[in-house]
Amino acid sequence: MFSKTITNSSKFLMMPPSAQNLYFHLGMNADDDGFCEHFTIMRMTESKPDDLKILQAKGFIKIFDDKVLIITQWKENNYIRSDRYTPSKYLKIYKEELKQLSSGQEKADKEKTNKEKPKWLKSREKARKDGDLPFSFDYKIKKSFWGRRCIICGEVMGSNSINKPSIQHNIPFSKGGKHTIDNISVICESCNEKNKGRVLDKTNSDEVKRVWDEIKKKDDGIQSVTRMDTQVRLGKVRLGKVRVRERIEKKSNSPSLLPQKTKKFIIKVKKDLEGISISRNQIEEIKKFVAYWTEPNKSQTKIRWELEKTWDTKRRFASWMRNCEKFGNKNKYKIEML
Repeated sequence: MFSKTITNSSKFLMMPPSAQNLYFHLGMNADDDGFCEHFTIMRMTESKPDDLKILQAKGFIKIFDDKVLIITQWKENNYIRSDRYTPSKYLKIYKEELKQLSSGQEKADKEKTNKEKPKWLKSREKARKDGDLPFSFDYKIKKSFWGRRCIICGEVMGSNSINKPSIQHNIPFSKGGKHTIDNISVICESCNEKNKGRVLDKTNSDEVKRVWDEIKKKDDGIQSVTRMDTQVRLGKVRLGKVRVRERIEKKSNSPSLLPQKTKKFIIKVKKDLEGISISRNQIEEIKKFVAYWTEPNKSQTKIRWELEKTWDTKRRFASWMRNCEKFGNKNKYKIEML
């Protein structure tokens, strides 16, 4: 596999196509640690030595000798599971070279992270830290000014992607401005781009201050609702094993509806089989039939008849009688209600 951050980078695409082709073939034929014998690959692809030199100069590979090289961004290109990983036979041979390569890469990463931020960014971050406005100020004030007209160009803010509300400091940070409510105006993004680094002539700081005071009043009026408050409101003060035990006790103390459901099923069977001539043997089978279909489930909440999607008493009883004649009278269900 290959990472698009590498293959779509300008450094990779500026190489000649033959060097790019060689890189792909090296990656496809490398082992689980990125080692590859480049001589055979160059013969297969008919690549030139210059292509290999270009890849090394760009930092995509590291050549150890006339036979073996390693792909430097191998771990970025590939992720191999531990149960499928096979260590390379070259790890012990080029142990010292790998240490030098890893130390050089660590130094390069440290240099990237330790790069000093530009002065304008430092001053901007410092001004925001010294200001008395919260982190949510930008989002809330922009949302409040959505749909209003910009004080500079007169366009409705939010009507398109260019005219979205944005925060502009009346006196910019580069000229000693501060991140305070008195130094902030809300204008559209296009006007913000035009007035970067300039002192604004027209400002709406008073309106921004008034809107921000209203937002703070609303926030103060809303009480913070914790998870425990929600549990108390829903009546779930005690959770875990205690609540489960209470639920079981409540179910055990509540009167069971099974007898009522059984009687309802018996009445249904009598009604459906009314008008059919039934012998004495069939009466015994009807009792067993009713006992079978009124058997409760494990939770003691429903009987077997309720779990069926469709029901036709005559057909069910006819199939019951056929099975009795076919397999013999092996049913052990008894009932005392009929």
